[in-house]
Amino acid sequence: MYFDKIVLGTVQLGLDYGINNSTGKPSVKEALSILDFAQKSNIKFVDTAKAYGTAMQVIGEFHQQSQPFHVISKFHVHDGVFNENEFSHDLKILNIAVMEALLFHSFADYKNHLQEIGKLEKLKAEGKLRKIGISVYTNNELEEAINDERIDLIQLPFNVLDNNNCRGELLLKAKEKGKEIHVRSVFLQGLFFKNTEEVPSKLLPLKPYLLGIHKIAQDLNLTVEQLALMYVLQQSYIDKVLFGVDNLNQLQTNVDLIQDLPKFEVRDVVNKTIKVQEITLLNPVNWK
Repeated sequence: MYFDKIVLGTVQLGLDYGINNSTGKPSVKEALSILDFAQKSNIKFVDTAKAYGTAMQVIGEFHQQSQPFHVISKFHVHDGVFNENEFSHDLKILNIAVMEALLFHSFADYKNHLQEIGKLEKLKAEGKLRKIGISVYTNNELEEAINDERIDLIQLPFNVLDNNNCRGELLLKAKEKGKEIHVRSVFLQGLFFKNTEEVPSKLLPLKPYLLGIHKIAQDLNLTVEQLALMYVLQQSYIDKVLFGVDNLNQLQTNVDLIQDLPKFEVRDVVNKTIKVQEITLLNPVNWK
């Protein structure tokens, strides 16, 4: 039902990543099995970046033997210049002819190098790139991206904590402007699954909200995973939902969860109950 909305994040395939990841990145063999299972589960999109260690190489190896995914990638501007030769090289590494979308990896890259968008528009005109995008964190960044007609796609965090109360009004505005909305941090790097008694000291202000999530899930006879997925997948203004996995078993579990999600709505109860005041703690950059 929801698999057309799913984008498989691949940062875990190339790096040790996530607050709740105790196993590290998978072997190449398991990473290829993860991609194979995702494709067989009708997941058609992957999200990657050169900054994700060996993830692009793993995807490219998979594409040598299978139907290619629609690839969304991100880039940093180096020395003030977007390197078109690097982009062509990435296409070769990924074994694809066209990139679904290429995103400025940070708002700072976008803001400081607006003149480089012309090169991305050229790639679109040449048929090598379908969409120009940007990865943002804050609502101020989101609003600026909404107002740039050259930006086709915006990727941002969204979850049961960083929710409609934080971003809903702006996301509706983005849709009115014709933007494609992709959300990430659906499980907030695994924080939702951490024992609430083991929450790092810096994140203790979030503990009451985490307990609130657990209570909503219990009251609705849902697991926390089900609640987190249902909340983002049920948002009409969200086009794609990005999540990563640490291993094949985790992907299989998530696929099973998505297939068996209950049909009732959870949006209203989350929006009424979870209203985070400590917004800066919703950005993992501020966890260090």
